[in-house]
Amino acid sequence: MSAGFSGTGLRFEIREGTAGEKAEPEERACSLFSTLDGVIDSMVTRQGTPLVRAGDEIKKGQELVSGIVDITDDSQEVIRYAYVQADADIYIRHTIAYYDTFPLDIEKKVWSDKKKTRLFFQLGNWFLDFSSPLKQNEERLVSREPLFSIGIFRSPVTLGIAAIGKYEVQKEQLTEDAAKKQAIQRLYAYEEKLIEKGVQISENNVKIEINHQDCVSRGTLTVIERTGREAPTEKKTQPKERTPEDG
Repeated sequence: MSAGFSGTGLRFEIREGTAGEKAEPEERACSLFSTLDGVIDSMVTRQGTPLVRAGDEIKKGQELVSGIVDITDDSQEVIRYAYVQADADIYIRHTIAYYDTFPLDIEKKVWSDKKKTRLFFQLGNWFLDFSSPLKQNEERLVSREPLFSIGIFRSPVTLGIAAIGKYEVQKEQLTEDAAKKQAIQRLYAYEEKLIEKGVQISENNVKIEINHQDCVSRGTLTVIERTGREAPTEKKTQPKERTPEDG
């Protein structure tokens, strides 16, 4: 049995002996509720009774698919209620606010052409290091190789080479073009995280502004994402059984 919309009416079908909706004990029945405010973008109901359709505006916590299916007789009167585990693909279109800012003043490392190279030996967690401690504005780039190898045998002792470079910190200000490019990259990185979570980006309404000290991105993103939180179905009193006296 299934329920769906046809035109402006709600249509129910009863199919005997099919592998369609599976009635469940009342205590296992569940309905689907929205986790977001927005507008239904698309909806495919596999089991249960849809209570909304594409284009409907919905609120967080609203019931979208009921776990109750009406069972009707030949005259389309409800004779009983069947309880199912509601199952549907429901996608909601909604907007999320976006705000990001970073300073135009940045610090840049300017490296010296001169580098110092030092050797060290390593065996497990044991080090024999001939280099002196790093001074201010120094960084060390390390590479390691086995002391020797013969065929498949590799020496447990590692020879390390540490290249120590010195740099100066210079302050500079991003140009407007460079700042906007960085802002766009940061926005793209944010959108990529949303996409990884299964969120579709529909519209981008973010504007980038430059003032004397900061680059500010603000606006909204229109997104489409799946919803449908399972919760127990509220039980209904079964219809009164008709008798011959009822006609």
